[in-house]
Amino acid sequence: MRNVRLELLPSQKKCAENHTVTHSTLDVKPALPAFLDQNFARVRLTLGGFRLISRQFTLVLSVTTIKSNLMSSTNVIDPVQVVTKDIQKEASPESILALLRAGNQRFRDNNRVARKNSDDVAATTGGQAPLAVALACMDSRVGPEAIFDVGIGDIFSIRVAGNIVSPEALGSMEYGCGVAGSKVVIVIGHTRCGAVNATIDLMGKDAKEATGLDNIASITGPISRAVDQETSESDDRSSKNEDFAIRVTELNVLQTIKDIRAKSPVIDKLASGDDFEIVGAVYDVRNGEVKFL
Repeated sequence: MRNVRLELLPSQKKCAENHTVTHSTLDVKPALPAFLDQNFARVRLTLGGFRLISRQFTLVLSVTTIKSNLMSSTNVIDPVQVVTKDIQKEASPESILALLRAGNQRFRDNNRVARKNSDDVAATTGGQAPLAVALACMDSRVGPEAIFDVGIGDIFSIRVAGNIVSPEALGSMEYGCGVAGSKVVIVIGHTRCGAVNATIDLMGKDAKEATGLDNIASITGPISRAVDQETSESDDRSSKNEDFAIRVTELNVLQTIKDIRAKSPVIDKLASGDDFEIVGAVYDVRNGEVKFL
């Protein structure tokens, strides 16, 4: 449970006495948390108590509102609350992406949500209802849970170098969406990606022979298509050209999305509907920002 301190002007004393208040009648000092912003015109909050301070009434209001009411009226997801089946069912792809965008902004602002891990562990003991499946590079700087400031049980996370899709990743994704009910798939590439840069510099070479790594071609092979697709640069097509490498990274993300839909009829069918979305993004290791493609 999380409490928010609000100041109620004397003119609204009657609301307090009735034990029901609305966001539209409150003079909020300080501002409500991000998930209860100005879009909440008629949020009903449970009264915890009030007292008179300097001719103003201070209410301590418990933000334990009925989740279904919040979701149906606003479709905004509380980043603190552990995701339940009801929350997952009511969430739209747009609200899930908004949650991820807001989380990335908090990450960049050093304002990550305070969570009590032991409570989240206890709340998810009986099951999970993740909102999204993230397919990201294995790079240690690009952990989806961290860069989107999400908690235990919020998202599935699949990690592989170069954020390419394999049969194992597809099977995991199909389970996450087709069985567990996730409504968003997000493919996350990142700047200064070792897999992308290696592929760029290995073009025209035998990857195994050049690196001594027996299985590296399973990564560089799929990514090489994005290198071929980037045709705007004719002079410096090396990884040292960072603008070129970023364009290849973006194309690789988009190619992975195409691969997912082409190789998984389950995901493709979901993505063709109204209650599911598959999107691409690139995380910038220089500033922590996620750019959605």
